[in-house]
Amino acid sequence: MVNTIGREFDIVIFGTSGFVGHYVIEEIATSTEVAEIKWAIAGRNIIKLKEALVHDEDYLRNEIDLKTIPIIEADVQNPSSIFEMCRRTKLLLNCVGPYNFYGGEQVVSTCIECRTHCIDLSAEVKVK
Repeated sequence: MVNTIGREFDIVIFGTSGFVGHYVIEEIATSTEVAEIKWAIAGRNIIKLKEALVHDEDYLRNEIDLKTIPIIEADVQNPSSIFEMCRRTKLLLNCVGPYNFYGGEQVVSTCIECRTHCIDLSAEVKVK
């Protein structure tokens, strides 16, 4: 059993280089309610994740410094990286989509295993 006390992050946003991911970064970064929340972003491409932070900081007109936001490398093709990401946070906001093509079930089952809360934000309908 995985201990949920003392997790490194309160929230990890997984898949931040897409439309939904950018929106979530902007909302969290500008929310006064989350000023004390420890959060990070995650995804398979570190370069795109860094670019997402730069883009969103520019969009926010540099009002908020996003350069210090931690970045976690996690890829649905690498189950151990998904496990490591999930065990480090209390809540995973999954923005990777389409859900059924990009490891949605794997992410949810790993969150269950790690006792991490999970919210899917990709908002896609399952298509065969």
